[in-house]
Amino acid sequence: MNNYWEDVLCNDLYNSFDLDTNFTKIVNDVTCEDVRRVLNYLLSQGNRIEVTMTTD
Repeated sequence: MNNYWEDVLCNDLYNSFDLDTNFTKIVNDVTCEDVRRVLNYLLSQGNRIEVTMTTD
C-alpha cells in the first residue's frame, strides 16, 4: 500500500470523510475564514523556520 491510499483509508476510518471521492468538494468548501483560523492557530504557536537557498 502506498502513502496516498494509506492516508485515504486513515482519513476515512478516523475522521469519517472520504478524501479520495470528495476531494474537489472538500477543497471548494474551504472558506477564507477556515484559512484564517488555521493560520492564526499555526502562527500563535510561535514556531519559526529559517530557509537559506543557494545555487550549486
